[in-house]
Amino acid sequence: MPKGFLDRVNVSTVAINGISGLGLALLALYAPLEKLKLPQPYTSYVLGAIAVVFVFIVLRAAIIAVPVRSVLRDPDAFVLRRESPEHLVGRTEDIKHLEDKLNEVSLLFVVGESGVGKSALLRAGLAPKLKAGHRYLPVYIESVAGSDWAEGPWRAVLPAFRAALSDKAAPPSRKPFAEAFGELLEAARKAGRVPVLILDQFDDYQLRHRALFIRAGTWLRPAELVAENPFWAVLRAALEGSQLQLVIATRDNMALGLEAVRFIDPLPYPVDKVAPQYLRDLIERLSGTSSGASGAIDAPLATWPDLRTRLIDDLVSGGAILPQQLKVALLGLQGLPRQQLTTAAFVAVGGVRGLEANWIEMQIGRTVRRSKLSSSDILHLLVALCEPDAVAKTRDLSLRALCELAGLTDQAAVETALTALEEGEVVRRLARVDLNESLWRLDHDYIAGVVDLANRRANRWELTLAEGRKTLAAASGVVQKWEALLPLKTQIQFFLDRAKSRFHYSSSRAYALISLARFAPVMLAVLLVALGYHSIQTNTRNRELAARVSAGFDTEERLSEKEIKNLSDLSLSNMSVARGVIKLMLDDSNLADNFVTHRRAVMAALDLAAEGDWAALSETAERFAEKARGSEEIPKIYVAAMLLDRADRTSKATTLLINAMVTHKNDTDALARLADGLGSIGSRVPQEKAGLAANHVVAAMEANKDNVEVLFSLIGGLAAIADRVPQKTVGLAATFLVASALKPEEYEAYSLFRMADAVDAIADRIPQETAGHLAARLVAAMEANKDGLRSDSGHSAALGVIADRISQESAGHLATRLVTAMVANKGDEDVFSQFADGLRVIVDRVPQETAHQLADRIVAAMKTNKDDDRALPLLASGLGHIGDRVPQKTAGLAVSLVVAAMEANKGSPFKLSRLAGGLGAIGKHVPEGKAGQAATFLIAAMKANMHKPRELFLVPGGLHSIGNRMPQETADLAATAVVAAMQAYNGHVDALCYLYDGLGAIWNRVPQETADLAVTLLVAAMQANKSDVQSLSALAYALGAGADRVPREKAGLVATLLVAGIETNKSRAVGLANGLRAIAHRVPEKTAGQLATRLITGMEARKDDADALSELAAGLAAIEDQVPKVDAQRLSSRLDTLLPQCETVSKCHVTRIGLHGILSRERAIQLAFLAARDPLVDDWSSTIIQRIGHLTGSEFKETEDWDAAEAWLRKHRAAAGVDDASIRKELRDLMRKRQAISNAKATSEATRL
Repeated sequence: MPKGFLDRVNVSTVAINGISGLGLALLALYAPLEKLKLPQPYTSYVLGAIAVVFVFIVLRAAIIAVPVRSVLRDPDAFVLRRESPEHLVGRTEDIKHLEDKLNEVSLLFVVGESGVGKSALLRAGLAPKLKAGHRYLPVYIESVAGSDWAEGPWRAVLPAFRAALSDKAAPPSRKPFAEAFGELLEAARKAGRVPVLILDQFDDYQLRHRALFIRAGTWLRPAELVAENPFWAVLRAALEGSQLQLVIATRDNMALGLEAVRFIDPLPYPVDKVAPQYLRDLIERLSGTSSGASGAIDAPLATWPDLRTRLIDDLVSGGAILPQQLKVALLGLQGLPRQQLTTAAFVAVGGVRGLEANWIEMQIGRTVRRSKLSSSDILHLLVALCEPDAVAKTRDLSLRALCELAGLTDQAAVETALTALEEGEVVRRLARVDLNESLWRLDHDYIAGVVDLANRRANRWELTLAEGRKTLAAASGVVQKWEALLPLKTQIQFFLDRAKSRFHYSSSRAYALISLARFAPVMLAVLLVALGYHSIQTNTRNRELAARVSAGFDTEERLSEKEIKNLSDLSLSNMSVARGVIKLMLDDSNLADNFVTHRRAVMAALDLAAEGDWAALSETAERFAEKARGSEEIPKIYVAAMLLDRADRTSKATTLLINAMVTHKNDTDALARLADGLGSIGSRVPQEKAGLAANHVVAAMEANKDNVEVLFSLIGGLAAIADRVPQKTVGLAATFLVASALKPEEYEAYSLFRMADAVDAIADRIPQETAGHLAARLVAAMEANKDGLRSDSGHSAALGVIADRISQESAGHLATRLVTAMVANKGDEDVFSQFADGLRVIVDRVPQETAHQLADRIVAAMKTNKDDDRALPLLASGLGHIGDRVPQKTAGLAVSLVVAAMEANKGSPFKLSRLAGGLGAIGKHVPEGKAGQAATFLIAAMKANMHKPRELFLVPGGLHSIGNRMPQETADLAATAVVAAMQAYNGHVDALCYLYDGLGAIWNRVPQETADLAVTLLVAAMQANKSDVQSLSALAYALGAGADRVPREKAGLVATLLVAGIETNKSRAVGLANGLRAIAHRVPEKTAGQLATRLITGMEARKDDADALSELAAGLAAIEDQVPKVDAQRLSSRLDTLLPQCETVSKCHVTRIGLHGILSRERAIQLAFLAARDPLVDDWSSTIIQRIGHLTGSEFKETEDWDAAEAWLRKHRAAAGVDDASIRKELRDLMRKRQAISNAKATSEATRL
């Protein structure tokens, strides 16, 4: 059983070692449990269960090992009170003897040493006994030591006398003291009682008025006392007259002072110590444990009986005891550790002497609070009162001598402290008959031993350190030196006492520092447990985060808020989490499917988490690849291949995909997914693997040649490696694709255009013979198609992508077929158009001779249909497709036919406009004279139909068709007519747009005055419709057609109107941005800078509104090239701050790239690379790709051009100073800012709710 605090330290040390063992055991178990491949998170559950069982066993053992202890709850229960008869034990005989003595004499002197129990005997013993009888009236006066030596006794005696008589109706009196005393005596006589005045602590009265009691070094005689003090004169008279009896109690060392009150012959009565046999009953009564229950002690039957027996044994070991000693020892019980009443605690504090030392320390603490001295000062005073060469012996010292020995100068403070100690019965004041001053001593000799113990306890550490230092100096071996160091429990107590400033290391500081080596084993064990616990916790958190992130994606292409949060968490995590995510995705097909949907975003986040260490990340994928041959979970294979490719293990990734294609050759969905994976690897597929991969793709296409969707999926994989694949293989794939797309059930524009895009990806590798065969099939399909709307030029689009691979002979033959079909379908514009488009895309491959023949054939058809206003323009447009290869003579004949038809139909604006369109299609073969003649017909039609809007609005389109061929004079007339019409329809948005469009082809030849008027009309309409987004967009777009003729100040005004529209319309503002883009180059730089500032301010204000942010960013992108560099620098800084807060991340990236493009092309490339690596830019946006295209000086076509964009970035990264580490650092900083902002928003919202 623990024996105290120091033993509990040992127990704690053992417990720490036990916990260390538990931690190390759990760490040792972790690896084997991982090998069992338990489902997550069951490994953690098993470890947790083991830990819980272990802790339960330890706690259970601790509960059994540590018994219940008795605890002191009411320290006041052990206070011995002099006035309590219950606390008076062993005094029955003394009380009887005193009562008998009073029957014999009238004056009784009770004398005893300090602490013997005189006051308790008189107050709690004699007085109640006398009162219980019928003869005496006891009047107990605790002290007569008042401030006045004459009146003081009266003021103490009279109230006590009245109180004794109160039940006898003795009235209070305002009469003089002596007269009032006489009335009290008479009242007692009438009551049939003899007053017995019990004057306790008479020595205090004499000491207080020592100067009046001692004359010439001797005590006053009774006659002298009564002569000087009326109180004693009255008392003597009453005593001599047998009116009362008197009991006076004093200390034995003040017994000589009783001579002053020897009014008659007294009887001395000495009081001895209490016999020990009475202690047990007293202590049982004090604690209330005689019945087995106590309010003062919790669990009184637990450890208290043993302590009580031990306490009594120790107290009586020297025979009889002083009640004061018992009182001090009992009061010292409250100083036990945590007030636990156990024998161990009793022994730990030093037994009875330790309890007494506790009491002394408590008295010192109370004295400190009442004086100006410190606890050490007071302890020095008490030590000074002990004889230095004697054991447990006090000595008498004057105040001055005591201050000198204690090293104190403030005598007043010392006297205050001594007075407080006297009240606590620690010291007492003595009178010296030969000196005119008081002497001080300890209240009892045994207190000297207690003071010595308290002094040794206060300085115990200095002694321990000195002894330990000597032992260490004498030690010779390592073991001896180790054993000479301070034990842990001793050092812990040192630390506690040092923290309370109870001692100082002084010269032993070096020894104490060396002894700290004892903590090394414990600290090592604690460190190992802490590291193990931290490792387990970190692994658990990492696994939980990986599980949450992996499960937090879906198959929706647009990133949700949850997905953005997961991507941010993954980006800011570590390699362990990244590996966990990969492992989960390779274990769960659904998670792998979600990865495929967001592969670019997830891969970017993984790159940040792993800090680009893809070799380490791909280890899991590589292990998966080794056993994935028979796996039917294709998404996992896809994920593994992407990871291997990213880690530059492209050969292994390709092999993994090829093997899976072989295994799953009959699974169309699997084949499509695997081919997509192959396409993602693209140009990185090794040369030696490309042919094999292509063969498997083509074999899959052949097996699924009836399923066009599968073919579309498979062709992407082939396109990525087409440049390293035999042409024959590519041609075979194209054949399968075209054949499937041309099936009647698949025959619609969407499929045809998809087929055209797919063929375009491999067109350069299609053999010429195969290309001719495919072109023939396409033309045949066009001939068979009776519904031009369903194909919607899809055939011609596909024909166009392989046109360059067709031989001239084949092209001529096919063109002839197309012209034949055109002539045959001249009355059906939709069907005619698909053949005309086909002719357009292959005409450049047609031999010159064949082109002339085709032109002649079309003109011949025009002659035949010269009066057919529908067929004639169609045929003319077909002739225009042949272009420069039309003979001049043939073209002139065609022009004459069309102009003649226009003259014949000059009263019909509709026919005129359509015929003008046909004339315009012939292009540069139209002579200026003929174009002017045709324009004259159109101008006349405009004037004639000025009040017929429907007819009027058809004419400008015709003017637009032939505008670039008409003479300047005619162009002036046309412009004047158009502007006149605009004035007539001023305020009508659609009318103005239609009419203004008619000026498009002749803008460069329109007189400035006329151009200014047209622009003014459009700008005025924009101002009038500035709140109508649709009208504003249409007018701005129309204005863009002649933007070069728009004055800069008007361009600035228009731009301001458009930006205002963008600011106030969070959606449907695309047209405004397009209109702004059309005139941006005419906007003054100053205005552009101001508008850009407004747009960025709007972005900052509406950063949480994705739609509004998108439109504002689009507007900024439209005018960015006009923003001055000084403004671009300032605005780009604001965008850098805005980026972490943007909901539409792509748009913010785009605007940053654009503005930095003004400042530095290198920084723009860096930002483009940053956008490409940002996890929140999912699959890249087309706007970012277009922006990269802008940097390259070329235009990437569509979103699918991300491969080209990324390749360009990689190529130019070195020149632009792009470093992977810096990009990752910038992105992680960006992610942290986003996360902080997101958390702040969440907290704010939670607070608001």
